[in-house]
Amino acid sequence: MYIALDAGHGQDSATPGVYDPGANMQGYQEYKLAKELVGNLATDLAALGHRTYLPTGPYKSRDDKAKAAGVDFYLSVHFNGGPGSGTEAFVNTSSSTPVARAFAEDVSARMAKTMGIKDRGMKYANWAVLSANRNDALIEVCFPADVQKYLAKKEAVELAILNALLKAHGQREVASLPRKVPAAPSAPRQYKVMACSTDMADAEFDRALDALCKKHGKALFETKEAAVLPTWHRGWYRRPL
Repeated sequence: MYIALDAGHGQDSATPGVYDPGANMQGYQEYKLAKELVGNLATDLAALGHRTYLPTGPYKSRDDKAKAAGVDFYLSVHFNGGPGSGTEAFVNTSSSTPVARAFAEDVSARMAKTMGIKDRGMKYANWAVLSANRNDALIEVCFPADVQKYLAKKEAVELAILNALLKAHGQREVASLPRKVPAAPSAPRQYKVMACSTDMADAEFDRALDALCKKHGKALFETKEAAVLPTWHRGWYRRPL
């Protein structure tokens, strides 16, 4: 998948040279909440082998930029600053696809269930960020009245959005956030040290070997202590065992 992730508002969003913080979410800026969520989603998608595109600048051109980049899906992330409660998702009134509509219905329901708030469902709009790509959606994660519930469950909400994206594109859902899964440790590599002869002393040899290790950014010989390194070896090069 190649997914565009738009954090609503921000620098130059509405006016060049002006920072737009978005709605006041009980002391939290909408843009900062959206940016954090978008960044984490991008990291998770990358961990699963998917590409992401993060448009910035004037909001009216973000969807066009994403289309020019060739994305498969465009998701604009917002937090609703109005009165009320619940989650909702929007698609284009006239050009939305079945994929976009299915995603919008699914992601709103998932977010609402995760936070224990009302599912306001899928809605239609003709906004600029829903105009260029037919596979467009805009989510309103929550209202100010719900922001504490979001903050308490934000990783679970992120997982809900991620799985809604995966499902909409025929991908297998995940049980946990990929960025939270520790990478499997790799087996240490060992190297042979090859040389020609000299009368270098032990301490001098060790210093030269350590310098070579630092030059290559990793241990040249993982088990130096157990290795037989005659003092007359010099002129090293390396190869994996």
